[in-house]
Amino acid sequence: MYDGEEDKLGDFTECVPPFVVDRIARAALEAGRLVVIMGEEWQTAAELSRIADQLRCLGRHELAVLLWNANNTTGFHRIDWGRLASAATITTVSSYMKHLMWGWGVNPLVIPNGIPRRLVAPVERVSAPS
Repeated sequence: MYDGEEDKLGDFTECVPPFVVDRIARAALEAGRLVVIMGEEWQTAAELSRIADQLRCLGRHELAVLLWNANNTTGFHRIDWGRLASAATITTVSSYMKHLMWGWGVNPLVIPNGIPRRLVAPVERVSAPS
């Protein structure tokens, strides 16, 4: 997965935005439908910004909801936070991550990961039957 990562990232950056806009989103946008595009983790931040630029050029940005989500801080030093914030709503999975992201000058919307609190609560110890 990480072998040749920089080359793969360059290819991803060049190919994904036009593919998403031209082959996936354009028909829905032209039909007046709302399109939701979500990226996650640092590798998709620049691409999501480029998708937003392309949608603005088409005059269809207002019909799209762009979200970018963080699960961890890996690669945060590589993100252009100002550009990303102008392109998408920045989200994260927990209040803990939100507080970490404040250190990067970002105030994300927390969208919980869907794991119910009861599943992460301490388990009561029970003696094994004899």
